[in-house]
Amino acid sequence: MVLATTASAQSLDDADALYESRDVMAARAGYRSAIDAGGLEPAELARAHRRLGIIAAVTGDIETAKAEFRQALAIEPDAPPPVDLAPDQRAEFERLATAASPVSVTLEEQRRAGSVLLTATVRGGDALSARGRVLWNSEAREGLELTGEDFGTQLSKEVEAVAIDEHGNVAARTRVRVETPAVAPEASPTGAAVEGSADSGAPAESPSDEGMARGWKIAIAVVAVLVAGGIVGGVVWATRTEEVRYQCCEIAP
Repeated sequence: MVLATTASAQSLDDADALYESRDVMAARAGYRSAIDAGGLEPAELARAHRRLGIIAAVTGDIETAKAEFRQALAIEPDAPPPVDLAPDQRAEFERLATAASPVSVTLEEQRRAGSVLLTATVRGGDALSARGRVLWNSEAREGLELTGEDFGTQLSKEVEAVAIDEHGNVAARTRVRVETPAVAPEASPTGAAVEGSADSGAPAESPSDEGMARGWKIAIAVVAVLVAGGIVGGVVWATRTEEVRYQCCEIAP
């Protein structure tokens, strides 16, 4: 999905102009058209829903007004009551604000061998029925898997997650810096991952090669022990011979 912006922004500007001129019926159609076109940013979407709520309230459609205010408050829960509302309607707006479920979105990472899978999770915002999407190259995707090639020489990239409504309007967004995934180990001929240095370029040893190398190490260690034992034994024998010879000389007449 590609998020539209130009047409919806123009429709919103037109609706704002109509609203300011008090042509509420034309403004209502304009705000609805802007929402249906998609591509509105959170502040724009909240304003459209809030003003639709005001128009519904002043024309006596209370239930529609509440529904629009709930959607606006899911995006901007701290917004003050509109000054265009009557006192009892302002009180109702404040009550809705207290019970509002603010929408938020987080970017989840699932790291794999040589790649990272990104998904967007939406919390709150029940009135909007928003769903999470990951933005990449101006496209809103359900999930995004990046490899080291996507990062090039960069160690990290900034990735954006959004909560969008059914028309493709952005209700919430967040930006997260994602680190490049670790380089996956090369696969052996049998398909199993083989550990080794990615920079050395030397082929990994097979199990038989490792066993042969281990056997040679043991053999060399045994020979070393035997040689060392022979040297020690020779020294002891020479020392003992010298002692016997000395004793013989001591007792000779």
